[in-house]
This record gives sequence, C-alpha cells and structure tokens, in this order.
Amino acid sequence: MTALAKDLYPFDRGYRLGGGYLSPAGHVLYVNIPKNASTSFQRLLLPNGFRYTTAHRTRPVPAGITVFAVVREPVARWRSAMLEFHGTPAQTLPFADFVEQQLDLLHRGDYRPLDEHLTPQSTFLLPTMPVERWLRFEELDADYAALSAEFGLPGPVRHHHRGQSAEAALISARLSDRDRELVAEYYTADVELYERIKALPR
Repeated sequence: MTALAKDLYPFDRGYRLGGGYLSPAGHVLYVNIPKNASTSFQRLLLPNGFRYTTAHRTRPVPAGITVFAVVREPVARWRSAMLEFHGTPAQTLPFADFVEQQLDLLHRGDYRPLDEHLTPQSTFLLPTMPVERWLRFEELDADYAALSAEFGLPGPVRHHHRGQSAEAALISARLSDRDRELVAEYYTADVELYERIKALPR
C-alpha cells in the first residue's frame, strides 16, 4: 500500500482495501464495503463456499467475473457508523456528547473519519475491481433476490441493522438540516455515487 493510500485510508486492517468474497465457481465477486450490509453478506457467503480474497487489490478482475457491491444513502450510513464506533472501547464519551463532538468538527471543517465504518464508501471502490451490478441498501432484499436468481447465489440475505435503538433515535432527532448538509458535503463522492445508482433503471 502506498503512503498516499495510507493517508487516505489508515484503517487497512479488518476491512482491507480490495477485500471481497469470490464465489465457489469463480464467477461472482462481492466487494466488501463496511456499513453496507457487509456483515450480513459475510454471514451468508462464507458458509456457502465463498472465499475471502484481496487478490484484486492490485490485479484487475479477469473477464468473466461479475463484480457486485452495495451502495447506501450516505447520511444514513454515517449515522449507523457513528453508532458502531460508539460501541467500541476507543469511545468513552456518552453518546450525546460524542455526537456533539463530531458535529462540531464538521462545522469547523476539521472532521476526519475515526475508523473504517466512517470512511467514505467510495474509498473501497478500486479501479481494479469495477462494479458491474449495484445493490441498493434500502432495497436490498429485492435487489439481491434478482442477482441471486440470475447467478445462482445463496440466499436470502439476512439483513441486520441498529435503526431501532435509543441512540439511533437520539442522533436522528439531533441532526439539523444544516448538519445533514455538512455530512453530505463531506461525503460528496458517496452522494454522487448513490444518486447515480438510484437513478439506474431496474
């Protein structure tokens, strides 16, 4: 990994750039993007013979392999990632104080992702792994069912999320329109990606 890449993504451990799951037949590759149903796909794919690989971190995916990934609305993904980070030993502030701290950084222009979950999803899209089939997080059941039927993939995907917790309600209620704008501005590349994929015909 180059020094520049380390500056852009200093969390190259559990969620490695170029990480994905290759089907047993070698015909489908899932690109692993944190907070985009990645745990759900890990639990589905690994027991069904898919293998984890970083082989295409630097080598282009060969012809004949269909690459798919999940895209998620960026502000909702940020809220979910904030909840995830707050549950780690690295974060000791009460959740309300943690939210205020991160929003203050956004307003001052000093915000930086604290871990891989808060890293822009576009960071994980490498030119060696061009995505051909996009699944929408918000329509994951239907989108994956269509993909699964076409390529003979296991399913359904069991989707788990944290959207019902008290902390999730707190952060949703706390965010002002300006806060949401600032989150979207920081994740501009993700917003552009999401809007482009959402507009594709189905």
